[in-house]
Amino acid sequence: MSDQISRVRSGEGHRPVVSTKWRDLAEGLQPEVMKSLGIDLTAHNASPIANRRDLIDSTIKYLIRDKENRSIAVLKMSSEIDPQSVAESTQIAEEIASSLKPDTGRHILRPLVEHQYGGRSVAIYPYLDQLKMFRPAWIVQRRGLAPHIMRWAKELSRQTVRDAGTAQIEQQYITPLEAIVRDHAEFGPQFVEMAKKALLRIDSGKLRPKTVAMHGDPWKNNILLDARNVSGFEDGSSSARFMFIDWDTGQSEGFPFFDLIRLSNTLRTRKPQMRRLIQDYCEIVEATPEDVSSYITAALGHTLLNLNNCPRHVVALSSQIFLEDLKRIDLI
Repeated sequence: MSDQISRVRSGEGHRPVVSTKWRDLAEGLQPEVMKSLGIDLTAHNASPIANRRDLIDSTIKYLIRDKENRSIAVLKMSSEIDPQSVAESTQIAEEIASSLKPDTGRHILRPLVEHQYGGRSVAIYPYLDQLKMFRPAWIVQRRGLAPHIMRWAKELSRQTVRDAGTAQIEQQYITPLEAIVRDHAEFGPQFVEMAKKALLRIDSGKLRPKTVAMHGDPWKNNILLDARNVSGFEDGSSSARFMFIDWDTGQSEGFPFFDLIRLSNTLRTRKPQMRRLIQDYCEIVEATPEDVSSYITAALGHTLLNLNNCPRHVVALSSQIFLEDLKRIDLI
């Protein structure tokens, strides 16, 4: 669901390969880009950014460099299969960011400019740094980032939590949970038991479903850092300039706990810290720790019923990761 940058280079002088396709695209966008950004795409180098999963519906990305070969921007274009996916992703990101307080919304990366080109949506984003790939460096970086990111995830939910309406409860909770009970091929018997438990708690009124804004895929490669972020991540510091990208699976009225558990996995949050975060989060959404598995189960069931172009095996793999995480923090 996410992308990793792999620069495509030619042998001589290690210069990026600039394809005819890029030239055509750059020239087609040039008038608007010049007006909006003041940069000349046709005079810049560009390298394709390889998609982590080579699917026919994957978006196309280019890393744009200036004449000094410095990375300055990323161009993202929808595929022919889903020609408005980039526009939809930027729209949901903008909708969520606009509903948040400025200090919270600033961590959602917005495009510099948006376009329509050849019937497909295009967005150009400022270039930001990826998180560290070298394991020792990532461990150090992760320890500094984790408190800020987890605090942000709580604020995202605190500022957007709403009571789910009757139609939402039926569509987002009851229908997906019942689907898992009927057919658990992707999830396994443990999720069936959790789905049954969730349905009983909803029916009895012990669980009153809420909705919150959610990213849907907040793993390491969907978090970037502003290059100005050089002074560390002390408590209360304003220097934590992390940004979340790729809101393709985002929802303005999504599922509580989903992002929090996913982030705890990518940031390797320790069990005692995670249990404190869960307790804080329970207060935000007026839930109990035993409701966490109900929310996660409903979210996974909802995803399976609304696959779009996401393969079923990806949802199945995700469910097993969530199961391990819930067990790790004693929530099942």
